[in-house]
Order: sequence, then C-alpha cells, then structure tokens
Amino acid sequence: RRCARHVTPVAFWNTIYAVTCLAHLQIAAKIAGKSSSPYNSFFILSEVSWVMVLVTCVWILRCSVQKSFCKELEAETLRDEQSVLKGLLRMVCDVVIELDSDLSIVGPAQDLCTFLLRGSSH
Repeated sequence: RRCARHVTPVAFWNTIYAVTCLAHLQIAAKIAGKSSSPYNSFFILSEVSWVMVLVTCVWILRCSVQKSFCKELEAETLRDEQSVLKGLLRMVCDVVIELDSDLSIVGPAQDLCTFLLRGSSH
C-alpha cells in the first residue's frame, strides 16, 4: 500500500522532468536562433518518456522487494520467538505440544504419548 501511494509523486516528478527537458530544448533552440525541428522534439520526448517509465518501474520493483524483505524478516522473527517460547515451556512443563485453530495436534506428539502411557507410578 505504501508503495502505491508513492508512485503518484514519482510520476509527478517524472512529468516535471519531461516538461523541463522539452523547455530546455526549446530555449536552447531559440538561443541558437534555430527553430527546433519536430523530429528533435519527438526524439527528446520519447527518450524522456522511456526514462520516466524506467524510473517508475524501478521504484515499483524497489517497493516490492522492500515489502518482500520485510515480510521475510517478520516471518523469521516469529519463528525465532516461537522457538524461544517452546524452549521456555520445555523447561517448565513436562510435555509441550502445538495445536492448530481446530485444537488438533500439529507435529509430532511422541512426548505426549509417552507421558500419557507412563502410568501413575511416576
């Protein structure tokens, strides 16, 4: 979302750049005493347009990579936190199991089986 909001200013400044380049061409032609040819204007406009498209694409790609990196970093942090919490629980509890949203056991449950079948003598 943040990147989508930033594409508009990038497009705006690209347009300002294009207008500035065309104005520079017209001013340079007037100073030189020549009238600028429509082919020169078209060539400059097409080059500036390609630069605008390239800058916008690079900006969007940068935002996408940044968002992907942030998601991967967050996922790694969550995995680390989960591992630390499981370790703390194992220190305090006899058995640690993981449940999903339906309260079904997720992953191996050998420790739980051993604990439940151990009997009352322990």
